[in-house]
Amino acid sequence: MGKIECIEIDVFALVILFVIFVNTYNRPGRHLFEQKLFSILLYSNFGVLCSDAILWGLNGMPNENIRILAGILTVIYYIFNILPCIVWSIYAHYQVYRDEKASLVLLMLISPPAVFGTLICAASYFNGLVFYFDSDNRYFRGNLYPVIAFICLSYLLFSLVLISVKRKSLEKNYFTAMIIFIVPPFIGGVIQYLFYGISLVWICTTVSILIIFINIQNNQLYTDHLTGLYNRRQLDYYFHSIKRRKKRKKLLAGIMIDLDCFKQINDKWGHGTGDAALVDVGEILNKSFGKSDLVCRFGGDEFIAIMEINQESELLAAIKRIRINTAEIKNKRHSSYNISLSIGYDIYDWDSEISIDDFIEHIDSLMYEDKRNA
Repeated sequence: MGKIECIEIDVFALVILFVIFVNTYNRPGRHLFEQKLFSILLYSNFGVLCSDAILWGLNGMPNENIRILAGILTVIYYIFNILPCIVWSIYAHYQVYRDEKASLVLLMLISPPAVFGTLICAASYFNGLVFYFDSDNRYFRGNLYPVIAFICLSYLLFSLVLISVKRKSLEKNYFTAMIIFIVPPFIGGVIQYLFYGISLVWICTTVSILIIFINIQNNQLYTDHLTGLYNRRQLDYYFHSIKRRKKRKKLLAGIMIDLDCFKQINDKWGHGTGDAALVDVGEILNKSFGKSDLVCRFGGDEFIAIMEINQESELLAAIKRIRINTAEIKNKRHSSYNISLSIGYDIYDWDSEISIDDFIEHIDSLMYEDKRNA
């Protein structure tokens, strides 16, 4: 495989990643933990492909400055080789357990090989153990190149075993997509390792990222398309994750919110106006809660917010913010309809035998009580 063909493959893969990037950049929910992991996976693969394309262009150009640049880029290239592999392991772990803290603990536990690999790659700029350049500035693998390959392979195998053992914790399409993810880069990596000069592993990894984007990231409809808030699916994921937690240091507060007279708004001014009212409620709630709070459209004209708090005063402060922001949006909009919210809220007792579903019904009944008293 010639230099031009390798660069063309890298550019083609970069175009695919750019399309995925454009489709994910402004998507609501991008600050979620798994979305952050997917973004790191995307950006690191982008970095690999960029450095690989440049290195193919520089390979064999006899110039001392180019030699220095190629050496630095090769160090970056190898570091980016390791990063997607360890990130994928954490991504797979989070998909199985839905526990951010546990995934971060795992990251600390499995990071030493990645750190070691990074250090020997950086040192190779001086000692040539992982890579070196001959007098004509042509790239060659060093004696410790297999160590880097083994580190990357180990992370992929770890995720494969985890996904296989815990397959019952994953939806069927998730399990299939995550198993398939590992196959292209594994095959590409083996071929590239055995046949020097063939560049396949990162176009294969790009294909895998595309598979994950189509089957998981793009199909996990985290958000309500109208209000931009999270939807019921994300609420279910959240409750699934907190049930798995062994340590529960904070209080769990729930707030059920209902838009009053929603049917009358639809009947009198039409569904377009009704949608505008729901968007207004979404804006009110976005202003009233922080990034660590989960705010969802529960269904129809009902919304729910879940907060992890240290004391009850934080819950009461959130209720106050909702009231203030509702009054502010009334003054700002001067709409034909009136925004009025009924609210029910309480703190969940971890030690009680009440299920999460029963708790939601409880705050829902408190919300209707507030509506009747209005």
